[in-house]
Amino acid sequence: MSFRLDIRSELRADFAEVIEHQYALTLAPLEKSLKNPLVRFEEVQDNGDKRYRCAFIARTGAQALELVCEHQDARIAIGDTFSRARRTVSRHRGRLADPYLNRTAQTSQLR
Repeated sequence: MSFRLDIRSELRADFAEVIEHQYALTLAPLEKSLKNPLVRFEEVQDNGDKRYRCAFIARTGAQALELVCEHQDARIAIGDTFSRARRTVSRHRGRLADPYLNRTAQTSQLR
């Protein structure tokens, strides 16, 4: 695991592996762009309704990144948080990339 996980012990048994798996699927390829990633996962009560809140905090270069998703289903809260983080980091990296050095261009475009 290449990120810090802040989770209460009663939630750890059920959701730590889900969080690690989701991180590996969505953010591990972008790991070099992330500094000090932290995932904070908690259960919150809202007017008697149980909800789950997942927060992802990291730095990408000079930009601070803090994304929070809350949902009644813990897996959706976790997945949404990591998906948003991936899109945000990818957009940030895309702005920094030089289009002439982009090695993902289709081979039909290369001459």
